[in-house]
Amino acid sequence: MKLTYRKKLFLSFVLIFSLFTIGIFLFEFSRERKYKTDALTEKLDAYTEVANAVLLKQGSLDSMNFIFPSDLRLTLIDLNGNVIFDNVIKETSNMENHSDRPEIVLAREDSTGSDIRKSTSTNQKYIYYAKLFNTYYIRVALPYNVQVQNLLKPDNLFIYFIIGLFVITLLIINYASGIFGDSIRKLKDFSNAGEQAFVDGLTIDFPDDELGEIGKKIAENYKRLNESKNAIREITGNITHELRTPITGIRGCLETVLDKNLSDEKKQYFIEKAYNQIVILSELIQDMGLLTKIKDAPQSFRFEQVNIPKMLEELKMEMENLLKEKNMRMEWEMPDNLLIYGNINLLYAIFRNLTDNAIRYAGRDASIHIHLYNEDKNFYYFSYFDTGVGIPEEHHLNRLFERFYCISEGRPRETGGSGLGLSIVKNAVLFHKGVIVAKNRYRGGLEFLFTLKKNFQL
Repeated sequence: MKLTYRKKLFLSFVLIFSLFTIGIFLFEFSRERKYKTDALTEKLDAYTEVANAVLLKQGSLDSMNFIFPSDLRLTLIDLNGNVIFDNVIKETSNMENHSDRPEIVLAREDSTGSDIRKSTSTNQKYIYYAKLFNTYYIRVALPYNVQVQNLLKPDNLFIYFIIGLFVITLLIINYASGIFGDSIRKLKDFSNAGEQAFVDGLTIDFPDDELGEIGKKIAENYKRLNESKNAIREITGNITHELRTPITGIRGCLETVLDKNLSDEKKQYFIEKAYNQIVILSELIQDMGLLTKIKDAPQSFRFEQVNIPKMLEELKMEMENLLKEKNMRMEWEMPDNLLIYGNINLLYAIFRNLTDNAIRYAGRDASIHIHLYNEDKNFYYFSYFDTGVGIPEEHHLNRLFERFYCISEGRPRETGGSGLGLSIVKNAVLFHKGVIVAKNRYRGGLEFLFTLKKNFQL
């Protein structure tokens, strides 16, 4: 039978605490037994001192039976182990030599010694205690009977305390393992729901503890992963759609060119059209690669001091023909020495794609303005706007930075572009620890407000 996590946890705790409890019990039993044995030994030692005093005064131990308890055995042994006197056995001449008795051996070495064993002469079990006095040993012994055994036993109160503590601990362990087990069970339910694609509608109330927090994090990450997977499916579909358009166009143009009856003028027309589609396809692949690099390999970008006005001059020269075609002008207001420590390619991509977006969609005779309207210790604040037509705010402003998003179906294909420009802008701004928003200007046109960190650090 497969044990649940709760049962495994409970049994593990029970085993650990049982071993711990047994260890405490054995330690306390040994300590208390030693304490009581030492107390009994002190009592027996007092008997030997009294017997020695009487022996020195009277020269005999015959009268000791009237002083000591009736069951106390008293023995006098010389240094050679011969028994001189024993109050239980009168004929000591028949007794064995006691030099090898454990209590005598110990007394010979340390002046005192004790032992518990059965007597060979009386066949009764005693607790013996012997003490060395100059020229002889005085040994006393008490029968190791129920009374003495009970004296050396640990107190029942301690045993009851240990048992009570064990039961209480078991209850606590059962409660704690129940909490842990409940968290694990909920994680299991979540996992099973994930396998069956029921995660979105599943609500799990994890307990308010560390394991519950871990469960919540796992659940949140799982849901994010699921959302990311759905987003990847959507992006894959968009990529497929965007690739299909230029590829289909190229194929159609080339199939037409292969027609032997086509005039040279027509062939040239379709070759140029195929070339334009190849340019669109190349831009799409290049932009997709840049976005992937920003997301997955940010550490691969090099950093340097970038002069923004100088970069804008180069950009204006590059876009000069396109600006002239639309009768548009481009200008900026910022210090000539404005520097940002960042990646020059990504910073260029921000302004390049915003300019390209304005040229494509702002309309003829519009103008482009770039302002540094504020700065603080860490950031520059930029405004990039055109004086063109703007966009329908209620439907599109919050989605401008999505990949392949277009305001009207087919718009990117009509004006060119990969459909990834503003997505690159947003990711490049985020890469430089900034934020960006878009809004329509009340005087007309579209405005982008964004920040860029002065000194970039990963």
